[in-house]
Amino acid sequence: MVHRIYETTTHDFNPVNEYIDEKARLRRTKSTWRYTKALALFLLAFGLFLILAAYAYHIFKKPHPIEKILSNKNNISEKEVDGEIINYNSTTHQFDSYETDDGISITTRRKYSTTKDLLEKTGNYKEDCYLRKNNIVIEYKNNLDDQTDNLNLMNLSKSSAKDLEKYCKYTK
Repeated sequence: MVHRIYETTTHDFNPVNEYIDEKARLRRTKSTWRYTKALALFLLAFGLFLILAAYAYHIFKKPHPIEKILSNKNNISEKEVDGEIINYNSTTHQFDSYETDDGISITTRRKYSTTKDLLEKTGNYKEDCYLRKNNIVIEYKNNLDDQTDNLNLMNLSKSSAKDLEKYCKYTK
């Protein structure tokens, strides 16, 4: 039998394998960053969606007055607000008060000829101001000289009553 001699050469492919491994590692790193960016954009979009959904829910759940204009035979306008019917043609008053340390209440009264004027803020009102202390009233629309008895009962002078008029909402 003839013995054959096989000659083998060994090649060192380590640099090639390292190059392939390095390329694979770079590819994995790029894909990881892409997934991270995609996840960050998704979370940002989801957060924006949640904010908008919460705002829409707030608007939806906010109590809105039911405004329904009704008319009857006498052509009297009415409005239903939260289940209560408000008559537009009735006289309506609005009061703003300021209380002093002396127990004197300065009240500004606005008289609207209709409730509609108040609700729609038309500016169609008559405004008066008065002082009250212990059920004693002084109206500024009347002359203070004619109300001296009430001024004395309230222990006020005419000048101090005039000074308190600055707390009225209106300006003369």
